[in-house]
Amino acid sequence: MLDYIQAIAETRGHLNRAGIPDRIWTIHHITENHQKRAMASILNSAAGTDSARIVNGGLNGIVLKRGRIIWVCNECYDLLLARRPISVEDLVSTAEFVSLTSQEPSTDVVLRSSASVIIFQNTLSNSPDLESIKVEIKPEFFEKKDLNSTSNLFKELGAAIRGCRKLKSLEIICHSLDDRPYQGLKSVFECSKLERLILRGMKNLLQGPQISMKCKSLKELILDSVLVNTEEAATNLRELVGRNHDLTSLRVTRAKITSESAVVLSSYTPRDSRKQIERLVTLDLSDNNLESIEAVSLVELALGENKFAGLGESHKLRHLDLSKNPRIDDTCCRAILEKFEKKSHPLETLNVESTSVCPQTTSDINNYLHKCKKNKATHGLHWIHK
Repeated sequence: MLDYIQAIAETRGHLNRAGIPDRIWTIHHITENHQKRAMASILNSAAGTDSARIVNGGLNGIVLKRGRIIWVCNECYDLLLARRPISVEDLVSTAEFVSLTSQEPSTDVVLRSSASVIIFQNTLSNSPDLESIKVEIKPEFFEKKDLNSTSNLFKELGAAIRGCRKLKSLEIICHSLDDRPYQGLKSVFECSKLERLILRGMKNLLQGPQISMKCKSLKELILDSVLVNTEEAATNLRELVGRNHDLTSLRVTRAKITSESAVVLSSYTPRDSRKQIERLVTLDLSDNNLESIEAVSLVELALGENKFAGLGESHKLRHLDLSKNPRIDDTCCRAILEKFEKKSHPLETLNVESTSVCPQTTSDINNYLHKCKKNKATHGLHWIHK
């Protein structure tokens, strides 16, 4: 530390006035290697990390009129020289920095500024062995910024996520009003080792022709508020589901599935659907404003009865959620009940909360579940209806 202070003193002769308010002076020769290493050590110590890759370079010292020295990155340094303010929104706190640079196998971060995206991207690029990532994106900041620069940020972040070769679990949350900046995150569909993928609030992530789908190890897929309201989006979802033959849990909620997209989803061929259908245990289609015919068609697909599939019966489907679809009626539920009555395996849970099912249908399904519980000695069977 004494060497560092001495280096500061020796460099005072190289100061030039920057012409910035408050008589701020800039140091043009203060970034010698030993000085940067000293400051990196200090900043890393303050941040509680031994990683120097973020601060080991590109630091610029600024001397205030009373001799106090502050250190800033190259970007902030250029802003000061141009007499432009440094926005607090572009900064990260020490606590955020520690979270964003964590080297644990599992990481949970919040991205609320450009700086946080850049720091986290660098962390991912240097942590290829990460196994679990949870990212919450705060759209309030990004959707006010220049679209091109923000889009490039998330394109690079998507590439960094794709580069995590051992990644098994990924959750991204972004309840955005305008999700154009986040289209670069479509590259997460190329993470071939993923076993669990959760995407929430990224409305148009499935839109567009021929998205590259390389996920092939998924066991659980949750898409919440990811729209499947076009044929293109339905085709992309069908491709994603069809590639993952070990998928046991599929939840597609608040997707605004239309009649046209439901037809596309149901139009599987034996080659891309056989293994997936036979392994599906949980199907959640809640809050999609489905019509009865659409719901029956999708359930038939999950049971291996769909006319496009040409398959025998599925032996896995146990949990079905059709709640918050007010257009689903008694005809739909009775048709589904009849299909399960013909199967050799029971339906364990059925959620039709906030549908148009009448009390008599409720009673019939309760009787079916009670009979299954009694005959199969299956615990935890229940009927949900409010």
